[in-house]
Amino acid sequence: MGRAGQRTPVAIGSGRDVLANIIEWLCIALVGAVAFLVSGRLPESLGLGYLLNFSAALFLGQGIVRDLTIYYRAKKRAEPMDNAKGEAAICLESSLGILVIAVGAVMMIGALGPDVQIAKRVWPLMVVGIMLFGWACKDIVIKLQPLRLAIEKDHANIKFSWKS
Repeated sequence: MGRAGQRTPVAIGSGRDVLANIIEWLCIALVGAVAFLVSGRLPESLGLGYLLNFSAALFLGQGIVRDLTIYYRAKKRAEPMDNAKGEAAICLESSLGILVIAVGAVMMIGALGPDVQIAKRVWPLMVVGIMLFGWACKDIVIKLQPLRLAIEKDHANIKFSWKS
């Protein structure tokens, strides 16, 4: 409590946000540990298109799990999931993931791009790096009018509103 009974804002977020972040970090560490355990069975050479699709699938998969937990929490509390204030916006995480999947698919279908050599010890680092990047950009949205990046917690993937 601040002066005269006013609440002091917490920079990290609410207790629920901190707990959600800790759980996500633990999940990232767990997936990294699993990647370390299976890294001996993973390929040492992979086409760039396949590597891009793997990376984007991991990135989007993490986002889907997070979105489902946000949806479940909002539904449980009977709160609206979307707080975009009527502005057209697209989730940066979803946009990047879909773009990388599209580029990777074109590269795979057209047999474009080089083979990438990946050492066994790099796989877990790459997995953890991708997931940490996903965590870092989870609250960023691309606002379309005017074009800019903004931070919105627990946002929907796409939010469009029509002005009358």
